[in-house]
Amino acid sequence: MARTTSPSKKWTIFGQDPDIILAALANILSWLVVTFFPFLLPHLLPSSPEEEPACNEITSTTQTKCVSIGRPGGMEQLRLVTLKPGFCTIGYNVRHFCPPPYSHALSDDPIFPTDCVILKNEAFSVNYADCTIRWGLYESAKKFVGWPIVPGFDVAGTIEHVGGNDPSGFKVGDRVFGCTLFGAYSTKVLVPKIQLRKIPPCITSFSEAAAFPAVSLTALYALHLAGYFPDARTNFRNKSILIHSAAGGVGGFFSYDKSSTYSSRGNQGCADSFGTFFGTIIFGGAPFCFAFGIGAIHAFRIGAREAFGIGSLN
Repeated sequence: MARTTSPSKKWTIFGQDPDIILAALANILSWLVVTFFPFLLPHLLPSSPEEEPACNEITSTTQTKCVSIGRPGGMEQLRLVTLKPGFCTIGYNVRHFCPPPYSHALSDDPIFPTDCVILKNEAFSVNYADCTIRWGLYESAKKFVGWPIVPGFDVAGTIEHVGGNDPSGFKVGDRVFGCTLFGAYSTKVLVPKIQLRKIPPCITSFSEAAAFPAVSLTALYALHLAGYFPDARTNFRNKSILIHSAAGGVGGFFSYDKSSTYSSRGNQGCADSFGTFFGTIIFGGAPFCFAFGIGAIHAFRIGAREAFGIGSLN
């Protein structure tokens, strides 16, 4: 008779996850230091060997500047640092080349990953996930990167260097946008080619291009899980959709005119399959939605599928 084992139960402290308790204590410690003992703050913000020494006031404009978080805490944990010449930030998705958050000195490395490019980053978005990273509560950030970490997912800029020899692919100077698995708060990022797309002519600014990749792809993935994307083949009898936090980035895309956003194959196929859209908005969040959504919604109207090279939308 086969013996079955039950999954191990994670231990708790007074019913609370120990990781959450440790993160809370770290945040309290950070607040105490910055409030009552600010002279100790430098000791609370660890540096990395890839950083340019603070005493070196002469740095090149080509050196990477990024926002680094050394440990859980408040806004005081955000450090603007300059990396040594040849270094840039990377995401966990480039771990086959080197561990994040910083690359090797690429100028001295004879083996540049052929599936990646160096992006001269002109804009990145700020997502709620970035706040939870700083608090020390973002599970994948702790699991895949740890501390220090350079937060951020969305990037937009121009390609500075291309790995490999692919005449039909990207070239230096291309205007692109896309996602990285952390590392976006930086002026230079090493990004896999597969996670970038050329910016369509209708998107006129880098900030507009960086405003929507993560949230729009999250919205599309949610539709996919529900069976509405890429084709309307859902088996759910109820066609209505409840959108929590409709004032947020993801909810904003859902809430926008579904008849023009989610049509499929040049017709109303997917749009007609939707029932009523219901949205929940937290008081105080609506102004953020409208302020953020001006550029992002316009970008999404061109069609997330078209922008990312997976079809076209009306």
